[in-house]
Amino acid sequence: MTVFYSADLHFGHPNILVYADRPWYKPEDLSKPFDRDVNGKPHWVSREIAMERAERMNTRLAAEINMRCKPTDVLIHVGDFCCYGNDRGIAGVKTKSREWEDALNPKVIHVLGNHDTNNHVKSAGIRATIVKVAHWTCWVQHVPPWDANAIKAPEVCDAYVCGHVHNRWQLEKFEGKPVVNVGVDANNYRPVKHTELINLIKRAQE
Repeated sequence: MTVFYSADLHFGHPNILVYADRPWYKPEDLSKPFDRDVNGKPHWVSREIAMERAERMNTRLAAEINMRCKPTDVLIHVGDFCCYGNDRGIAGVKTKSREWEDALNPKVIHVLGNHDTNNHVKSAGIRATIVKVAHWTCWVQHVPPWDANAIKAPEVCDAYVCGHVHNRWQLEKFEGKPVVNVGVDANNYRPVKHTELINLIKRAQE
């Protein structure tokens, strides 16, 4: 068994393509500058295009996981697994988290994110947990440790694993301790293998 880490898959969520600048849409799929909402944000030119682009994303993200992970492996997903129902302007996405999980090789363990409140993610309500990565005791939660919604880590923890920040950064520090973003947008849309996480923590320490 090998443990992998990931975050922010956002299966079935077309708007994340634009928010995180994912590569599976084109500029012409969105409204022109003169045809935007009151906040200046673009919208999809049609729901059909939005769904088709999201399906491209879904297929690629699932393929990346299944190429790396075997059925005997475990994927710790650190929040925002999938979109369900009306989410930020896109209605009608009715694929539940179990259906996405069934398409993946590894067993998925969820640490809840802010988009996991209504998508039928099955978990014991895990908002944060501790994992041992080599000699580091890591505090794992969706948001980075300085976020207003963060749960304070126990003193025994000496590194952090998070998601939430998408493509803004991969490695940071908090109070001198390494922080690793395992989200797909910072990791070539692939899950992070346990040994790769070790190397990322070392880099964040530098």
